[in-house]
Amino acid sequence: MLAGDYQVEIIDDVGNNGFYSVTIEDPEPLNLEVNVDWLSATATPMGGTPPLLVKWELPEVQYGTTADLQGIPPGLYFVELTDTKNCEISTNFIFQNTSSIAELSNGSISLYPNPVTAENEFYLEFNLTQNEQIGLFVFNTLGKKVFEESVRKEIGKSTLAIPTEMWTKGVYIITIETGRGEVISQKLIVE
Repeated sequence: MLAGDYQVEIIDDVGNNGFYSVTIEDPEPLNLEVNVDWLSATATPMGGTPPLLVKWELPEVQYGTTADLQGIPPGLYFVELTDTKNCEISTNFIFQNTSSIAELSNGSISLYPNPVTAENEFYLEFNLTQNEQIGLFVFNTLGKKVFEESVRKEIGKSTLAIPTEMWTKGVYIITIETGRGEVISQKLIVE
């Protein structure tokens, strides 16, 4: 029914009747606000007819249906909001790291083998130009953190071996953060 004021007549099984006034209102317009901060994005759905479904996508990878994402890699993201009446609204945004993929503290980073088998381990190799506290985070495509490690590394070349035997096959986002807040994310495929 369309929004508006209606008169409803109710008649019972013995013929008694009554008239009632009913007002049907339109729901608030469907709206979606997206906030991106560091390695996370939050969608704030508004209006529509609950329950509301939030769907995130990076081309070729669905990232989840929660309002918050963590450990997101750089790229163009699409966010879609759907309410119970199948009304939809969508938007997109570009997320960029604070540091380029090829640099970490003016050094370099490599991730290998990629893809890696689930029963194996992968290696993260990087060079630092100063002593640093390094945070390593691994997120699945739903934004759930599956691995976290914090290590103090000295100037020069370092290699970290990260086991993957407890991980299911799929796409993971490897994120490194320095003590100064520089961040790099790369995609890892586990076969």
